[in-house]
Amino acid sequence: MSFAHTASSWKAAQRLARSSSNTLAAGERHPLACSLLIPLQPNLGIAKDSMDASLPDYLIREQAAVGALVTFGFLRVLAAAVAFTRGWRIGWVEYAMIGASALWCAPQLIALVANPSSVAAFAELEGNAIGCAIALFFAPILSHRLGYE
Repeated sequence: MSFAHTASSWKAAQRLARSSSNTLAAGERHPLACSLLIPLQPNLGIAKDSMDASLPDYLIREQAAVGALVTFGFLRVLAAAVAFTRGWRIGWVEYAMIGASALWCAPQLIALVANPSSVAAFAELEGNAIGCAIALFFAPILSHRLGYE
């Protein structure tokens, strides 16, 4: 299914849902609009008619880990390059990156403290912590290979 076909069927479903909203009861969906939207939903083992279903925790964890890994890997190499050109000590860059990674994980930690049974907050906190740890371990190796340390 091409992107143009997906976008056009999505727009057609939205138009259909808007045009027929006058004849349907509150909270009711048009069956044709629902049937047009079903092929667009990925098969994640989630009920297709449930609008309030969340992503599985392993996907949240993986996305958070990759995001933190890319962000802190890039920031650490960039900070090492800036520190090298300005003559700063590389130890201060390490401390700054550790502090930044703690601030990066703070919102999920606060959400987990506020709601200890939240699976999504725990999965996102795990992913962020793992991504930050991997980035802060391997980024100095890359910085050294590039000649910044």
